[in-house]
Amino acid sequence: MSEREQTSDSRPSRCCSSPLTVNLLIHKYEGETLEGQPHGEGAVSLAGGHMYKGVFSKGLMDEHGVFTWADGSKYEGHFDSNVMMGHGMYSWPDGSTYVGDIYYGIRHGTGTYCGSRGAIYKGQWSQGKRQGKGAIYYNQDKTSWFKGDWVMNKIEGYGVRRYLSGDVYEGEFVDDRMIQLRNDRPLPLLACDASSGLGLNMTLNIDSLQLCLPDRQRWDAELLAVELVVLRHSSDLRGIYSFYSRLGNARSPDNTFMLSWMQLWRLLKDCKVHHHGITLSQIELLTKGALEGSTSPFTGILFYKFLSCLVVVAYHIYHADMTANRDVLANSFSKLMTSNILPNAKNVKGFLFRLQEHTHVALQYCRESWELYQAYRTPAHSMTYRELLLIFKDFHLLDDRLSTSTFMEVISEETPEPSNTSSLLILEITFLEFFDALLGCAVVKCCDERQMNSQECEISKTKNTSQRNISEEAKDTSTIHIERMSDFQLTGLESRNEEERQSTFKNQTGWEQRVHQFFDQVFLNAFEHQLVKKMIKQKDLSLKRQSLKVLTGSQQ
Repeated sequence: MSEREQTSDSRPSRCCSSPLTVNLLIHKYEGETLEGQPHGEGAVSLAGGHMYKGVFSKGLMDEHGVFTWADGSKYEGHFDSNVMMGHGMYSWPDGSTYVGDIYYGIRHGTGTYCGSRGAIYKGQWSQGKRQGKGAIYYNQDKTSWFKGDWVMNKIEGYGVRRYLSGDVYEGEFVDDRMIQLRNDRPLPLLACDASSGLGLNMTLNIDSLQLCLPDRQRWDAELLAVELVVLRHSSDLRGIYSFYSRLGNARSPDNTFMLSWMQLWRLLKDCKVHHHGITLSQIELLTKGALEGSTSPFTGILFYKFLSCLVVVAYHIYHADMTANRDVLANSFSKLMTSNILPNAKNVKGFLFRLQEHTHVALQYCRESWELYQAYRTPAHSMTYRELLLIFKDFHLLDDRLSTSTFMEVISEETPEPSNTSSLLILEITFLEFFDALLGCAVVKCCDERQMNSQECEISKTKNTSQRNISEEAKDTSTIHIERMSDFQLTGLESRNEEERQSTFKNQTGWEQRVHQFFDQVFLNAFEHQLVKKMIKQKDLSLKRQSLKVLTGSQQ
């Protein structure tokens, strides 16, 4: 049996039309009345064996009710003056059903038809026929399906067809037939395996958006429409995912990597998503449901979760611009793709990922910087640029080279309003923005070897001062130092081979030298110094408490 025959949903015309087309002569009525007419709850038997049970208004079937034809066909849903209108459900004797929008008794709008042989169509209807965007599943396992455009019950336009064999065709259709094969062969659906692609059922994890839509009853239609738009851009999105997932990674045999949060943040900043009144920290909160699990900068994100994240982002920055209440998700996602993603993706900015050779050097300090970022932020909110500036002040890093105004120039490089410094300082920042700011300040703060030969760098003074202060204040505190390293788990700090790093120092570029100087000789030293001071203070407080207890006990 062909799939066309399997999905045939032609019904007797009288079963999809208004009860006005049948004889409404009342044989028997039981229920409430008003002025001699059925009014309120009631049940009626009609000529020809038809029946209705539900609400009446002045003798007419109105609001919710159930109409049953003599042959067993049934409609349950909304009525308007004897006309099936609004939302309802048809069921037929052969077991097939329809649930969705009804207009003058006809399937019109959005609805789901389940055939008697297991096929299911979900999508748009016009005058009783499949028309617009829709998906049809040919078997109960949903391993054979089509998603795309329909015209007068036929597949017409763009679509994706998956066969039982696993082969997938993506392209244009005319009169239920494929007219073009990309590369003359069926294409895999977005990915070569279900673990990194959308899988067989195109499952976007965007349930959090259901409560945001103005018409929640249209959720299935909204979901289907946005899935089709995502499929249409799948090739570009796969390339973008692959490009950003390789940033900072050495080549692998298959050159395949999983996108991390750090790389996702970089993509969103490159595409200027943060120019729409939303920060990366806010996006992180909004997409927690879509991405699930940890939001550590190094956590991997599967491809289908990446797509879900983009759909959520698109809704939150563009839904207010949508004039119609239909296809809000699809239209918002299309806007994101055409205005942000496609024009800007792969044009990498920032200090960390812009140049591959710089990335390799910078990532040596990434884990330690992450531990510092965690140590200074609170569970209630992320770090702000103001708090980072205060850290620089506490570490005594601000000087003629790295002033407050220079700091502001560094952090405003990618902001939509660089002159609005007051609002910039209060923005909550992700770890990528924190680390990028450190790298930008490193280039400003430190000198390369040529400058060091001609003049004494402030960084050397800072280094000597920091080391001298630490040496003086850390006397008899070796135990404290070991405890501090355990508490904050700065394992990389002691594991780095300083001699090995110094041996390659002279062969490095000025940028690389400055980064090494900043982290090795200034920033991380200052961090250690602050921690030692903190531990000394805690120990002093503990000794004072113990002394007070001893004194109190002796007095008693």
